[in-house]
Amino acid sequence: MLETLFSQKQEETWEYLDCALFSDKAFDRVGVVLFQDPDDGTCNTAFFDADGYFALCGIRAQPAEEPDLTYLGNGAVSFRAVYEDGHSYLFTITFSEEEHRVNFVVDSEPCP
Repeated sequence: MLETLFSQKQEETWEYLDCALFSDKAFDRVGVVLFQDPDDGTCNTAFFDADGYFALCGIRAQPAEEPDLTYLGNGAVSFRAVYEDGHSYLFTITFSEEEHRVNFVVDSEPCP
């Protein structure tokens, strides 16, 4: 379902990587798609609602060979990405929405 929603909305340079469903339907979202935009040098998340609308949040890094996208609950996802210097990080992006305002919190820590 999410891959289909994404394919209907994606721009030409976006490359689908993975998706995860929101088992708790946090903030009326059904899931998240992880994708990259090689032209931009970004790794991005698209948080989808059931109608196909999405909110984007991205980082300036490349996805890891195995990004391991995981839904953590309450609007938070984690995945692995690599900076230009070759160091891998585990990123956590938390989506929230209040009074029609979308917010993202991005945290990262070095991968072991």
